[in-house]
Amino acid sequence: MIETTVSSNTAIPKGYGFLPKGIRYKTLHCRKLTHEAGKKLYVVVDKKNQVGIRVPKFILHQVHTQAKETLSARRDAVAKRDATDIAKADAEMRKQFFKMPEIERMQVLKHGFQKSSGRVGRTGLIPLSKKVLLAVIAHVRHKHTGYDTLLSSGIARIDARKATRKKIEAVLKLWGLSADISWYFRDDVSSDSELSEYGSDAQSELNFFAFPSRIPMNIQRQVCATLHHLHVTPLPQWHTSHLHHPRSDTVERTRT
Repeated sequence: MIETTVSSNTAIPKGYGFLPKGIRYKTLHCRKLTHEAGKKLYVVVDKKNQVGIRVPKFILHQVHTQAKETLSARRDAVAKRDATDIAKADAEMRKQFFKMPEIERMQVLKHGFQKSSGRVGRTGLIPLSKKVLLAVIAHVRHKHTGYDTLLSSGIARIDARKATRKKIEAVLKLWGLSADISWYFRDDVSSDSELSEYGSDAQSELNFFAFPSRIPMNIQRQVCATLHHLHVTPLPQWHTSHLHHPRSDTVERTRT
């Protein structure tokens, strides 16, 4: 099951066709069927960026046909799964913030858990209870404080977070949160990286939970204590001071 990486400028082998990157269903099935058939698969790159794969034409045709026939069922399955995820997030939000106004809760669900948004509510790296907490904090920070105004006036992100801390804590308490979130306002959680709206802060918070090897051990202990108070089991990463990013692709590749 060797996959060979080739330039987009190289000629397509006889009997092979090209599948552009972008449709996960087709890519996964083309790769799977090519491996099962014992055929070589070519990963096509252009300026070091993957643009697609080359697989036998008979497999490509089979996958195109299969994708068309199953499209409706797959869409229904995705819609059902998304609805279930939103329902779970809604229930968790009601649990943590039982006094939160419904209109606020709906706004968090619509924005923080929007599909393909890259926001913290859509990540699978942290527990649902923590995703809900971070999404609500982000909502309060941007909708109920002068955080964005401070940033636009040139105030550093870390200073803007500190300046809005009391207001955020007050709103969360008003909405029913009883947990201590002092860990959230530590300098270790802030970041100046820029993503989409709410994204930069959400991403830094996601990194904080997903990659704790970057965090001092004493702070890890404090966060674990908070998670315990919330009845949340930390992810395995929090049980080691050494974390390596796992490879997403374990298929052996050779470069040409």
